[in-house]
Amino acid sequence: MPSEIITLQLGQCGNQIGMEFWKQLCAEHGISPEGKLEPFATEGSDRKDVFFYQADDQHYIPRAVLLDLEPRVIDGILKSPYKHLYNPENVYISKDGGGAGNNWAQGYHQGDKLSEEIFDIIDREADNGDSLEGFVLCHSIAGGTGSGMGNVVVQPYNSILTLKRLTENADCTVVLDNTALNRIATERLKKTTPTFAELNQLVSTIMSGSTSTLRYPGYMNNDLISLISSLIPTPRLHFLISAYTPLTSDNTESEVRKTTVLDVMRRLLQPKNVMVTTASRDKNITHCYVSILNIIQGEVDPSEVHKSLMRIRERKLAEFIPWGPASIQVALSKKSPYVTTQHRVSGLMLANHTGISSLFDRICEHYDKLIKREAFVENFRRLPMFKENLDEFTDSREAVQGLMDEYRAATRKDYINFGNSETTQEICGYEFTAKLARMFQDVKVSDGLYTKFLDYLKSESSLNIQKQTMTNLIGLDFNIYVLQANSWPIAPLTTSTFLIPQPLEKPVRLFEAFYNKQYNGRKLCWMYNLSNGEIRMSHLDRPYFVTMGTYQMAILLTFNQQNKLTLNEVEEATKLNIKELEKQILPLIENKFLLNDTNNLTAKSVISINFKYKSKRTKFKILPTTQKENNQDSEVSQKTVDDDRKFYVQAIIVRIMKSRKTLKHNLLIEEVITQSKQRFIPSIHLIKKCIEILIDKQYLERNLTDEYTYIA
Repeated sequence: MPSEIITLQLGQCGNQIGMEFWKQLCAEHGISPEGKLEPFATEGSDRKDVFFYQADDQHYIPRAVLLDLEPRVIDGILKSPYKHLYNPENVYISKDGGGAGNNWAQGYHQGDKLSEEIFDIIDREADNGDSLEGFVLCHSIAGGTGSGMGNVVVQPYNSILTLKRLTENADCTVVLDNTALNRIATERLKKTTPTFAELNQLVSTIMSGSTSTLRYPGYMNNDLISLISSLIPTPRLHFLISAYTPLTSDNTESEVRKTTVLDVMRRLLQPKNVMVTTASRDKNITHCYVSILNIIQGEVDPSEVHKSLMRIRERKLAEFIPWGPASIQVALSKKSPYVTTQHRVSGLMLANHTGISSLFDRICEHYDKLIKREAFVENFRRLPMFKENLDEFTDSREAVQGLMDEYRAATRKDYINFGNSETTQEICGYEFTAKLARMFQDVKVSDGLYTKFLDYLKSESSLNIQKQTMTNLIGLDFNIYVLQANSWPIAPLTTSTFLIPQPLEKPVRLFEAFYNKQYNGRKLCWMYNLSNGEIRMSHLDRPYFVTMGTYQMAILLTFNQQNKLTLNEVEEATKLNIKELEKQILPLIENKFLLNDTNNLTAKSVISINFKYKSKRTKFKILPTTQKENNQDSEVSQKTVDDDRKFYVQAIIVRIMKSRKTLKHNLLIEEVITQSKQRFIPSIHLIKKCIEILIDKQYLERNLTDEYTYIA
């Protein structure tokens, strides 16, 4: 069942952008302005249900809610050729009709008063769906309604206030900058004076392209979560930039050119095509990409994508973060068969780039100049939020500064320590952050070990190689993480034996020799079950690069000697127990790398190499089959969760008792549950256990009347 998404259009600009978006979706899905499916679109394989649903008369209705505090824009939509497309019950215009007057606080204040009616509309629309996945909000860029009722980066005061809420509440925000949009319309579309309608069309192109994999399903990114999860490695860094190519104006005859995947992907990386101005004025910071997702539309051979990625990597056209794995991910999507374009291939880039902080920096600079003189704050003081003081401005400015600091930290190799700052420890407490601190330290030490190991190999090597890389020295690219056993949520290795394959044995033994020389007395326990690598399949018509676990690599490598082996022989060659072997070999059989002569795996099953294997993809990943958690694992998991929660419960108890001083046992239990239920509902047993711990620590005292007293 396809996931469903509701679009909320807020304020003047939000509704104008939303209008262009629905026009484009109607054209791409063969839906008329009245919501009727065109005769030529009846056999389409597209997923209309993601953004539309069908009424009783079978015409298509957008999953959209239109909200504004003044009627002008929505009235214009309802008088347009698309007036019968929308559900009139999903249109809300404030009865006052006065708008927010370009004031964030006014929009926020009115939105709060109208929230019950608005949420009733949203709840009803959500109940219409069978598989609701999320919401897309279209916001204004300098108004009061769109920024106050929603969250968007706007002009100085409004932007500071809304950016705080964007940072705290949004899962993902695609930022579109008016300056960049005007530049693109002027330079690329040759518009002398771009109109708002033309800028809105650019925005709708980004919205349409970014949702194409949801509407035209392919191999990956077929839902909202998978679309954004790979782009956002840490929760706060969720502000994305975008680019689209090729863009053409109405007169396209002179602009037709040959489009290739490489040409499209190279153009997407050019700053002039990005719809946010990310130029930094700080020459000491080299901004870089945290992640990139390119959605390529059209009839594309996957081999073209692979060659293009290799070319971009060779030429170093994109600078990535130094602290973690990052690369360009590519999703292939079909183009609408109902919209004629002059180009064979088009592409959209969604990227997480640290240069977005430059936009926030410009906003803060303008804000600081205004707030220093308290210019134009009287309009805000009239509203309840700012009547007594301007603390909301101060809090919001600090939140934006924290966001900018984190983006700048992401350009450095030591960013991984940013989350373990003194501020985090102060907020969460030492006991909560201690284990996390050890994990960060492990990763940092492992990076240093890798460099030392490479130096060790160079010193031990007798090879006269000009460029002594890991691959040149030991025959393969080899990386390790040395982790403390008690610091990571990793279960002990349950496989009793495993015979590491010969190609992998050399680097393992070399690292053991190096490590024992560095740290005398320490014991290394290899976690082969958590290791993986890339194998090049060279026995087929074309090479395939497959990432898989170490156990699966060992299984495949046994077939270098013989084309056919029984399961017993594979077990003997790898020394894996039969249960683990079946778990690891099944995905290789299911993906047709290996063939099984029987329907079920038995000890005497004959496994053979599939020399006729073919796939459109040349690079992919194989995972072992997952197993259900047994009772013992479940108990261990629950104990770990309870251990993590007990500090939170203790803090709640101390906070309650510090305020009340004295409290009966039953009342304390009820109060703890009430204050904790927003995150989780603690068990009575856990609360009692935490009370006993606090009594032992002399925070509380129990008297004879079953009453607790705060004594710390």
